[in-house]
Amino acid sequence: MATSESSGNRRPEKVFRIGYVSASVFTREVTGDNGTRTLRSVRIQKRYVDGDEVKYTDSFSLP
Repeated sequence: MATSESSGNRRPEKVFRIGYVSASVFTREVTGDNGTRTLRSVRIQKRYVDGDEVKYTDSFSLP
């Protein structure tokens, strides 16, 4: 059975930004029967303006 290290407030390993869209890459160490592996996950966000407020979302719709 695999176990993973979890820290409450993880910082991204790398952030890529193009215009109003950003992709944050997070890493997680997992230890299992075959040793320790590094797993990566990606979170994509879009920044937009609603009135006078800047907001962020990870929900996208296609036209």
